[in-house]
Amino acid sequence: SFDKVLDTYPDQDIALNGKGKALLNLGKYADAITFFDKVLAMNSSDIYVSNEASKNKDAATDALKKGQKFNSTDGDETNSVNVTTSPS
Repeated sequence: SFDKVLDTYPDQDIALNGKGKALLNLGKYADAITFFDKVLAMNSSDIYVSNEASKNKDAATDALKKGQKFNSTDGDETNSVNVTTSPS
């Protein structure tokens, strides 16, 4: 699992991006963005990982905005929207 890898190698960009993508798929958009930001802050030499993290962050940000727009809450509840992405 990503958690096991990150316990040993907390700066492993592929695992950070993978964890973020898993959170994105679970509808935990704000948490996902945190992981994508970590990857992007690393300035990874792997352009694929950087591009993937950027694309995933955009998807999570869009989904979070849609969730906030369509789910009126008092701020104590988590907004969630099911998001599917097509392969690029």
